[in-house]
Amino acid sequence: MNKNQFKSELIYELLLLVVFNLFYFIMFTPPSNIVFFSIDTRMMSDEIIQILKPSSFFDFIYDVAYGGRIIWGRFFHYFYAPIVFTLNLIFGNYLSLTQIIIFINYNFLFVGLVILGRIYIKSNLFRYSIIGLLLTFEISSIIDLKTTSQEIFIISLIIYFLNKDPKFLNKQQVVITAFLTGILCGIKFTNAPYAIVLFINLIYKKNKHAFRFIYSSVAGFLIAQPSLLIPKVLDLYIDDIFHHLNYSETTVSNFDWLKIIYLNYGKTFLIIFITLVLLSIKNFKLIKSTHLIFIAAFIQLGSYFFSDGLIRAHYTKLPIIIIFFYLFNIFEKNKFKTIMNFFVFIYIFIGIYDNFQRSYDINLYKYKSIEKIDNMYENKPEVILMYEVFEFVEKYSRENNIPLVWWSDGTPYYPYSDFHWTSFEEPEDYNFYIKEMFERFEGFVKGNCSNYGGIAVNYKDSIDLGLEKILLQKDFKFLKQFDQNNGNGKYFYRVYAAVQSGIPNDC
Repeated sequence: MNKNQFKSELIYELLLLVVFNLFYFIMFTPPSNIVFFSIDTRMMSDEIIQILKPSSFFDFIYDVAYGGRIIWGRFFHYFYAPIVFTLNLIFGNYLSLTQIIIFINYNFLFVGLVILGRIYIKSNLFRYSIIGLLLTFEISSIIDLKTTSQEIFIISLIIYFLNKDPKFLNKQQVVITAFLTGILCGIKFTNAPYAIVLFINLIYKKNKHAFRFIYSSVAGFLIAQPSLLIPKVLDLYIDDIFHHLNYSETTVSNFDWLKIIYLNYGKTFLIIFITLVLLSIKNFKLIKSTHLIFIAAFIQLGSYFFSDGLIRAHYTKLPIIIIFFYLFNIFEKNKFKTIMNFFVFIYIFIGIYDNFQRSYDINLYKYKSIEKIDNMYENKPEVILMYEVFEFVEKYSRENNIPLVWWSDGTPYYPYSDFHWTSFEEPEDYNFYIKEMFERFEGFVKGNCSNYGGIAVNYKDSIDLGLEKILLQKDFKFLKQFDQNNGNGKYFYRVYAAVQSGIPNDC
């Protein structure tokens, strides 16, 4: 690539970057206050913020190496933390830390797609149209804070190093690739197929660097999950994996993944994807440099169809993007490429329109400034009611010496407290702390968590008399109901309390 071509590509990429960031930040403007975010976004950004604002040196070490939800991998948090710190010095007067974190997450996705585009697609016009297409679908991992963007960025680096040596024989390449693959598995255990396929390939070809792949991938995995060096935490991590594999929010079937993909990716995207597959079959061949990653992606995506538990659309995004680029690489040589490029451009506009329709009711496009957005959020009936309930709970907690508060995970917004369960801090040092009902109200009532007592806040649209009876049998008493006074009408908070009998560290 000559200097002028490099500059030209860089200009196009920067232009696409600006348009991408502006669109999502304007249409899905995250409010300044962390209480307005989804549970995953709130908890993950909070753990990054704790690294930046530790209460002590030991708290800092704890937050970097362990934190709370180890199933996500600590690499995500401590890798973002210094970038957040740097950008906060520049944009801190205009954006909150959580907004900056969301902004960073946008751009790791973008950079990953650009790297993949440069590897797989030669034509500039074709490449940028595909990147634009892939920026418009499955937006749950864009508008909420997920590990997906970082995973796509890391897999792009793995493919980059594999592409440098198609035979996968270079010692340095094996070590770097294994290290990155270990990190990828540490971030999310469902990425294991990538490490397994690469390792099996080394064994099959009797590669002398196979042993190096093992310890390099283990090193990467421990970088992503450093606390697993502690046997007790390792047991907890394994239990957490099985908990997620068996987790079920509703009764689902193996083929509900198809429904999830259809609903989140859209029928137009699927039409293009299916058309691409059909047109590529005739000329399909495994590309030597990256065929192992393609096989692993296919295995990962296929394995989800055997799941009858936890279902999330963003789990499918990484393998689908890899398969997409791989097929487009083959299709680029097809005589129908120009026609396909035309349809891709059409879908980009359809995708942008669909995302515009799904944009937040309160956004920068409508209200022009973050200050106005924050004021609009603060004056929503749901928010006003949440603060009213919170004020009542905080007062009751203080007057009755019950510092533990259980808050329903079904609420529109979740209040914030100074104590964080995912830090080195001890709840005994605080006179007020909130814990989420991770297993929902039913799991809380029927499980061991309610045995600790405390103040329980449930947000529902109907009363389950059976659950209420069980809760009252556990010495909880009903305190007050708060009705939601808006057009949606029937939702309400019900608050219960029982004498506290310990710290629920196992809940």
